[in-house]
Amino acid sequence: MAGIPPQLLNRLRQALLECEQFESDRDLRAIFTYEPLRPWHSSLPQAQSRTSRVDNLIAFLVNKHRSDTKENALVLFVRLLSELLDEVDERHQQLADLALELERAIISSTATKIASQNPRQPHQEPTILTMNLQQKQRLEQRQESLQAEWNLRSEKLQQLRQALVIESGTAIKFQLEKQIQEEEKQLKQLEDELNSLEQALHPVNESLPKTEDIDPPPANRRIQSNSPNFFAYDDAWVGRDSLIRELSERIRRHCRLLILVGITGIGKTALGERLAVEVADWFENDWSHYHQENFDDEQQTSDFASVAARWLEKWGELITPDDRKDPQRLLNRLITYLRENRYLVQMDSLENILQGNEDEGWSNFKDEWWLKFFDSYLKAESCESRFILTSQDLPGQIEEVGTRSQNFWYCQTLSGLEKSEQIALFEKTELDVSPNSTSRTYLERVGSAYEGHPLALKVIAGEIKNKPFNGNVSAYWNRYGNEVEEVEKAIAEAQAGQTLGINDQWKLDRFTRTLKRNVRKRLEQTFQRLKRDAKYAYVLLCEASVYRCAVPEDWWLSHLDYWDQTKDKQLASLDTLRDRFLIEEVVDDAQCLVRQHNLIRSISLEHLKLLDNDE
Repeated sequence: MAGIPPQLLNRLRQALLECEQFESDRDLRAIFTYEPLRPWHSSLPQAQSRTSRVDNLIAFLVNKHRSDTKENALVLFVRLLSELLDEVDERHQQLADLALELERAIISSTATKIASQNPRQPHQEPTILTMNLQQKQRLEQRQESLQAEWNLRSEKLQQLRQALVIESGTAIKFQLEKQIQEEEKQLKQLEDELNSLEQALHPVNESLPKTEDIDPPPANRRIQSNSPNFFAYDDAWVGRDSLIRELSERIRRHCRLLILVGITGIGKTALGERLAVEVADWFENDWSHYHQENFDDEQQTSDFASVAARWLEKWGELITPDDRKDPQRLLNRLITYLRENRYLVQMDSLENILQGNEDEGWSNFKDEWWLKFFDSYLKAESCESRFILTSQDLPGQIEEVGTRSQNFWYCQTLSGLEKSEQIALFEKTELDVSPNSTSRTYLERVGSAYEGHPLALKVIAGEIKNKPFNGNVSAYWNRYGNEVEEVEKAIAEAQAGQTLGINDQWKLDRFTRTLKRNVRKRLEQTFQRLKRDAKYAYVLLCEASVYRCAVPEDWWLSHLDYWDQTKDKQLASLDTLRDRFLIEEVVDDAQCLVRQHNLIRSISLEHLKLLDNDE
């Protein structure tokens, strides 16, 4: 509707549909007995249903203004509805906020319209726009108010960004990132409206120099930024260049569904975001066409109907209460929208919407409508949009439904950074990696012990750079190097034939407070989820932590004989670990062997002691 952005219009309709004043024409007319709305009391349109009544009223009032105050009639109506509700009613604040947004949108639209109706002719001296004095004063007052709000929000955003740089806690960083995202969104809206008001109040003659040729004013400068606030990808990114080229080419061509899998902290989310940057030209650098859904956010509903409605509303589609109750209708609308419009959607932490059992595995969606959606999505004849999924668990149901659409989806398992990439990460953190230096040798040993795990190495690099070490790698090694040496010693003994290491004291996940908070916490969540969902897979992982190196899988399975597990159940437990990427398979001398990542083994050894106590 003219003057109201689609997303705002949709939220306005939903809010009004929940108001009892739209039950009948008589109830609605009663509101117009109040002084602000009295001029339109006798001319209200009638309707046969609540929905039609809402639509008719919006269309009727949106272009009407009071002759004395020049206030918009629709804004007055929404504001009055808010004032009539008790403050404890959540609709009170919702309508008040909508009234403010609506006023901004209508003023912005009016200013743009005024400017477009008074075009500048080349070589003509600038003149004041043909608006009356009262209109001009209202726009100037609005501009001053918005500029003050912009300044406050800009300062708040700067403070949030500074806090994000300092904070290392995953949960708090996630909250800060969400706040930054919301502030950037609000600043963008304010900036757009301020630009529209500026154009209306101070039109630029086309014969004058272009904006970029003029020095901008030093005060109150608004910095535009179209790039999103990513959850994981940042300036510290290094490596995976060939993989990025391969996967981005798949996205550009025919891969509708890219699945990134691996253990926690291995860089799945960051890689997905890095791919979005790589293929930004594919969606014409319009970042409103890149959307992230993180299923780690427990405050957001994760069932298909709720998520589909949320996406469609964000993209400007109208969703009615009846739509929300009909998953099939939402599925059809979402598929149609994605087929016709080019979007890149990234869904993170997919493991949180999967379920299963020890016999059949843990690859099923909790909500069957997610499976129906991906099935329909892959089977569609054509599709403009693409999905990137990240998960600690392999979503096996997608494998099953995708057997007839294998060209349209691809699964990529992530491992740690290569040695050269590890050094590049440390170099980006401004640590000394000069050739033949002692610092470089220590850092290489750290990278090897952690098998290039990006999160762990990033945490350690940050610890070395900051107080009390202030970039002194040797000082850090003197304090914590023994933990790495413990791992090196066990690996060397395993290569010499000492395969068992039940008394190994590995603490790669927890030898500093920062590692405990950022690495151990995430790994511990993985172990607790495994223990809750698949007891004997958890037991197997703990029991097999006695092996320092890759061994035949029969060695692993033998540990479940003591737990009275049949051969089939033993294999099912091993498959659960495979699906969750908690074991790695290697081929040595034509034999398939299994092992644990060094970080995983650090946790497993500790849990093995707890397992013994439980017995």
